[in-house]
Amino acid sequence: MKSQPLASGATGAAIYAPAPEYPPAARRLGWTGAGIFASNLRPDGVVCLVNVLKSASHQILDQARIVFRQWRLKVRGVKVVRIPLRFVLPRSRRLER
Repeated sequence: MKSQPLASGATGAAIYAPAPEYPPAARRLGWTGAGIFASNLRPDGVVCLVNVLKSASHQILDQARIVFRQWRLKVRGVKVVRIPLRFVLPRSRRLER
């Protein structure tokens, strides 16, 4: 897996990083948003805590961050990783509303 830039200029790679699902209720209501989350890492790269730095505008979208607790990262010397998350509906779905 290709290395990606992480917090404080360090590099690392995701060992396991499932994508958050768009909450069905938010999709049905046409809610979109973008947030930033801080994931605290244990020395072995396991995410142990996820905090909201910037809300995605709807609590239900912010709650999608729970999937980050499943992430496993291969990093050195990094304790916190900032993760941007964006929920966007396809253009055709936005026009239906």
